[in-house]
Order: sequence, then structure tokens, then C-alpha cells
Amino acid sequence: MPAKKYTILFLLYTTQTLPVAFMSTALPTIMRMEGSTLQTITFMSLTSLPLTIRFLWASLIDRYGKRYFNWVTVFTVLYALFFFPAYFLDLQDIPALTVLFTLSMLCMSIQDIALDAFAITALKAGQRSIGNGLQTGGNYLGLLLGGGVLLLFYDKLGWKNTILILSLLTILPIVTTILYAKESEKTVSNQKVHFKDIFSYFTEKEFRSWIPILMLLIIPLNVALSFSKPLLIDKGFGLARVGYMIGISAGIAKVFSGFLTGIVLKSLTLRVKLLAAVASSAAGVIFALLLLHVDMKQETTALVYCIVMGIMVGINMMVMNETSMKYVREGKEGLDYSTQQFLRYLLYTPLLVACGGLVDDYGYAVLFYSMLAISIILGGMVFYSFSHKRERHIF
Repeated sequence: MPAKKYTILFLLYTTQTLPVAFMSTALPTIMRMEGSTLQTITFMSLTSLPLTIRFLWASLIDRYGKRYFNWVTVFTVLYALFFFPAYFLDLQDIPALTVLFTLSMLCMSIQDIALDAFAITALKAGQRSIGNGLQTGGNYLGLLLGGGVLLLFYDKLGWKNTILILSLLTILPIVTTILYAKESEKTVSNQKVHFKDIFSYFTEKEFRSWIPILMLLIIPLNVALSFSKPLLIDKGFGLARVGYMIGISAGIAKVFSGFLTGIVLKSLTLRVKLLAAVASSAAGVIFALLLLHVDMKQETTALVYCIVMGIMVGINMMVMNETSMKYVREGKEGLDYSTQQFLRYLLYTPLLVACGGLVDDYGYAVLFYSMLAISIILGGMVFYSFSHKRERHIF
């Protein structure tokens, strides 16, 4: 049974990310190549809004239905059905594409809530680390294929073939969710879960030490990696080479790192895993600092640094995903996990914007050293908050 669950999770986490990656990464590039204005491209980014605020309707998935896979099957089909009509449009039909892609992202968000809740309830304590490794690796594989590989072959495929391929791949895993629907029975059915339960999440005593760490853990390494792209451009590396180093090579590193971290850290305590995540964050930022001293004659060195940063991101994200699955309440798995996903980016997104001004005024070194300082503070928080706590097991 574990192998079956692992396979289903990997397939779904990979394929659900393909259209998301295409819309968030490849589509802006394609639109710019086709002559779209930056304002139009920015407007299209609103299609991802349902993913950000999915916690608003997550309680419905917890409350209604007896099987998670029924939710997954229905909304995977709708996800593809709303995405596919783009086949009959072109990049000039911005209003129609925006509506279709927003609706498809809404369906994807519901599918994802149900899938996360299934993973939390179906995976036993000893299986969760590997399951989260597959989740993390699958997500990054989807991002790599949908945002990188498809973009590389877009000139040969064209718009219609790209949309068709993404639609077919998205709907592919429903064969497994239909066949194994009975194995996704909820542990607690028809719970009286309401939207207001979002607020009671913050009153749980056991969660209080985790929430600030959750909100900070994603920041240092992801900010450093994001600003490594313009750093390399500023050093004279071409757009294609930067795309290869960070988009492709670091992306592949994230995939394998996510998989392997789930296996390697399987038997360790929560405290050790979190310290490993913090250490990976600090190490990744250090390699971003090393990029400051690389010039165009050291392309291989820059490539190695980017790959190491990708490896560190995989470790960091896998631990964050697994820990988030531990800090949920029985019967409210979808709501609590979605709330944590929202909290992850609550500080990160506006801070990422502010960091652009910091770099303009003070340079990349100040930014990276600031991120390293946050990593060190995080290490102290984890060491203190989890020093005498036992790992939380719900199921």
C-alpha cells in the first residue's frame, strides 16, 4: 500500500504543477516575445490569486464528502476543462484567457487542498517523510517541465500543441484516483468545520512556536536565489545561460534533492530536521555570496554554485512541507495546511519586492548578508523552541 500511495501522490503533485508552471514562468516569457506589454503580463499574473487565498474555501473540503479522491477527481477534470479552451484562442484574447486560467487555478486549488488532506491522513508517521519528499520533488519536477522544458520546445510545439499536452497530462492521474477512491476515506467525516476555524488555529498552544518559524523559513534562501538571477545578468552572463544555470540545472537539483531528503531525514526528529532546513538555508545564502566573486570566465563555478543552491532549496522545502503536515488538527487537515501555505508567503512576497530597493541602494552583498542573519536567527529560534519538545504525531 505505501508504494501505491507514493505513486499516486507523485503523479498528482507533478501533473497539477505543470499548467501552474506554464502560466507563471513560461507564459510571461512567451507573451513578451509576442509583443505584449508589461502591464498586460502583470495583469495575467492575477490568475494565480486563487492559489494564494485557497484557505478561504478549504473548510468546505474538510466538511463535505466522505472521500478525498472524489474531490480530486472532479476538480482535476474541471481544472483541465477550463484550461483546454485556450487551445481555440490566441495570446491576443487576454480577457478570455484570464477568465479561463483563473477558473482553472480555482479548480486546481480545490484539488490541491483535497490532495494535501489525503496525504496527511493516509501517510503514517514513518511514511510521511518519504511522502513529502515525493511531494516536493514532484512539485519541482512539474515546475521544471511546465516552466522550463516546454518553454525550450515552444517554438517547435506552438501554442495549440502546448495547451493540448498540458491538458492531457493534467487529467492523466484521475485513472488512479477513480480506481483507489475507497482508500481515500476521511478519518473523520462530516466534521462541523467552518471558516472561523482559521482563527482558532492561532490559539493552539502547540502551534505557537511553529508559526513564526514557518513564516521566516522560506525567506532567506528563496530571496537569495531570486536575486542571483539579476546578479548573474549584471555580471554579463546572457539570459540563456542564466536560464540554464538557475532555471534548468538548479531546477533539476531541486527535484532530486526533494526526493532524497525525504529518504535521508526519514528517521530524524523534528528538531533535527528543522535545524537541517535552517542549515540548508544558511548554506544556500553563503553560495549566493560566493557568486558575488564570480566573473564570466568562471561559468562552470557559477553553475556549481547554482546547483548547490538548488539542492539547498529542495532540502528546505521538503522539511517545511513535512512539518506543516504535522501541525494540523484532526478533521481540519485541509484548512490547517492551506492556512500554513498562506502564512509561508505572507511576509515573503512583500519582502521580495522591498529587497529590490535594498539592492538598488546598497548592493547585493548587503541583501545576502541580511538573509544570512535571518538564517542565524532562525537557527536560534528552532534550537530554543524545539529543544524540549517531542515530535508531534497526529495519526
